[in-house]
Amino acid sequence: GGDAVIVRKIADKSWSVTPKDVQWVDAAEGLPRGDWDAIQALRRDEPELASFLAMRGEEVHVVAGWPLEDKVTWIHRCLERLRVPWEDGHTSLTLHRHSALAEACDRFLELPARAFRQIFRFDFLDELAIDAGGVAREFFTLVTEELFSSELLVDGMHLFTGTESHSTTYQFQPCPERPSEEVLRYLRFAGRFLAKGLFDGHTTAAHLARPLYRHLLGLPTNMTHLEDYDSQLYQQLVWLRDLPHGSEDLTSSLGLDFTVSYPQSGEHEFRTAELCPRGGQRELTEQNRAEYVALRYRRRALLDIQVQLTAFLDGFYDVIPRALLLPFACEDFERILCGLPSIDVDDWRANCRYAGSFRPQRGVLGVLREPKIVRWFWEVVQGLSQTQRGRLLRFVTGSAGVPIGGFKMLLGTDGKICPFTLEPVKRGTSGAEGMASLPRAHTCFNRLDLPAMYESKEELRKVLVTVIDTDLAITGFDME
Repeated sequence: GGDAVIVRKIADKSWSVTPKDVQWVDAAEGLPRGDWDAIQALRRDEPELASFLAMRGEEVHVVAGWPLEDKVTWIHRCLERLRVPWEDGHTSLTLHRHSALAEACDRFLELPARAFRQIFRFDFLDELAIDAGGVAREFFTLVTEELFSSELLVDGMHLFTGTESHSTTYQFQPCPERPSEEVLRYLRFAGRFLAKGLFDGHTTAAHLARPLYRHLLGLPTNMTHLEDYDSQLYQQLVWLRDLPHGSEDLTSSLGLDFTVSYPQSGEHEFRTAELCPRGGQRELTEQNRAEYVALRYRRRALLDIQVQLTAFLDGFYDVIPRALLLPFACEDFERILCGLPSIDVDDWRANCRYAGSFRPQRGVLGVLREPKIVRWFWEVVQGLSQTQRGRLLRFVTGSAGVPIGGFKMLLGTDGKICPFTLEPVKRGTSGAEGMASLPRAHTCFNRLDLPAMYESKEELRKVLVTVIDTDLAITGFDME
């Protein structure tokens, strides 16, 4: 009845479904049971790291109170201590560009969990390149685009779909039945893939729905988070929940029972699932509408994705110990995975390093002055759209995301700070006819080689726009 309390467990947490809402049940005083278990697992499985953190006074419960930038430095320091030195083992993956996702899924799932702490080196067949980090960044970008594509179907099912509010914020496709083992393989791969990206310092353009971040972090969810998945259903359930007492006629007129319908592959085909035993025989009434709301929420937000979520979390935690995620709030963790939401040109410029004749020169009064080409470059970048700025950043660094902390935190392939760099080159030395005046990127070193002989800012602008809007030199690698 309406006073029933239904307790289930998912992802090391228990929840209590009450007529009004869903509240989390802590299994022990102090830390929730799942958090305590994660910390104990870190001490058991990673004693060296746990001792290091204890010695420095940087245990999880302490770090939780730190500013975000300090937390980011902390998790990168932890991951670096888990990294296996090159000489102690490394992993090489050679893939076909046109089938990178399928091949990467097979290879990632063949590897033992500890192998993801090794340095990975990637090669694309028939492309002459030595991966000093640039090919790896291209790999993560390419596979992300395929993995979250609306065109990807595995056994007739999407792995991820856009949320109702934002087509580029992703959730698992709800499924009333257990998905196929192939779907679950891909979702476990997705967890390992995103975690390896975090481990190696790559941001991702794929934003997950907010409740999925909360599950990753072991944070509680309730019915308000349903809005991130399905705002229309959320509004309907809130309306039904908040009807005043004495609305028997209105409730009965809805003609609902304790079932939910799911569209099938056919245009007008639906499958019905019961919200509770004999749900098809229970009509919605004034007396049971609170129970209906709780069960309808539970089905959409939890049970319809439970198996997919478990596979995804298992993959993610294969790579990164769950305890290292505990200090982070949901919004902060999204920013760590995806980078800052916009590109600040002033911050970019302030943290740029210059080589050769691009270095600022002192004038007659001792004032540092930027060379004309450098000044033009930043004026052009300032005039680009956010999308174009992201494409330029990806062209040079292999990633369109800005790390938390801004450009001063831009990392190289060794996990160390590697500033964005502008270096001059002479026009006519870069190779093929028609390409000599184009900038050349070295994603391994976050460096842009810029011809120093443009005759006007407009000429430079046209060249940069040509590069970033036509994907010149973004896809494919040669030996330079």
